[in-house]
Amino acid sequence: MTKIDLYEMGSRQPAMTDASDDQRLDEALRLHGGDVLVLVDDEDVDFADLDISRTVGDVAAGRTDLVILRNPLAKVTVNIHYAGLTKPLQVHAATRIRRIRKLAIKALELDAETAADTALRLEGANTDLPLKQPIGIYLDKGQHQISLDLVHKTRPQG
Repeated sequence: MTKIDLYEMGSRQPAMTDASDDQRLDEALRLHGGDVLVLVDDEDVDFADLDISRTVGDVAAGRTDLVILRNPLAKVTVNIHYAGLTKPLQVHAATRIRRIRKLAIKALELDAETAADTALRLEGANTDLPLKQPIGIYLDKGQHQISLDLVHKTRPQG
């Protein structure tokens, strides 16, 4: 059995499905004609559309769970704001917040000590974005860019 979290663009709650490894992906997820799926991964990879006729076990390749984004945009501009600077990043909509944070730290040329306690938030928000989620769930259909704040988490005093 493989647990599948299927995200939609603009939706922060995934549809969760348990699928047998010998089931075809399109059957397990009850896909509509023309749906495009992309595997959300932590690696620095070129995102490719999944072949929905493959089995769940073949796509999972030994993993017990999959995170998939349906109908994502190929390129998204993420404007990172930090200490009065803005750095635009070009990423795939299936890129995880964790990876975007790493790219932002590199683009802003922050040293390891400065970057250690940082988090990404929606512009003007007070809540850290979960590192495992893909950026595409924060974009509405047709939206191609988003602004995020790179902030320092509050350190306990004492």
